[in-house]
Amino acid sequence: MWSRVRQGKSCRDYLKLRRVSAQIPVGRSVYGLAAIGSGICALVWHNFDALGIISHRQIFIYILAALEIVGGLAVQWSRTARTGAVAVGAVYLTFVLLGVPSIIAHPCVYNGFGNFFEQYSFVAGAVILYACSCPISARFAILAEIGYYSFGICVASFGLEQLFYLPRRQAWFRNGFRRDRCSGPSRPPLRLHSPLSHFSRV
Repeated sequence: MWSRVRQGKSCRDYLKLRRVSAQIPVGRSVYGLAAIGSGICALVWHNFDALGIISHRQIFIYILAALEIVGGLAVQWSRTARTGAVAVGAVYLTFVLLGVPSIIAHPCVYNGFGNFFEQYSFVAGAVILYACSCPISARFAILAEIGYYSFGICVASFGLEQLFYLPRRQAWFRNGFRRDRCSGPSRPPLRLHSPLSHFSRV
């Protein structure tokens, strides 16, 4: 079966990879800039939430942030895009593996799964970028398709996470607006965090 795939049996994957390869510069640049921004935020705030509590945490923060910035820069050029994809993917694969103990410890709490797939989405992006930066062949077409399906699973996880936490978010908004109306000098209003606050907690 593998030999038949290598001989070109999977032409649908081949054509898909060829079409995506023609569009990859914009996506590649955005992916690289996101990695650079994440690494810079980690250096500025000296924090990677995904690392959790580990020994020598600060050292790992600087190493992973530097690797992410260098990988993001390498992604910007087609000749070094594969190396950059490997570097960025390795950073987020580290975060993925660090999230596994939380899932094992609390298998009935979806937060651990949500964090796992959030980090895994960047790994899937790195896999797609690597495959699309390689010479076109059936082998890399299969690798790209694995990345597509993996990212699709991550998107489904994002939707489930929003659905599970929707009642809590609604309570946050209701309580926040109620406190804004009833707050006095001795009771400060509840602050509602915007989505942009996520980047300050990278």
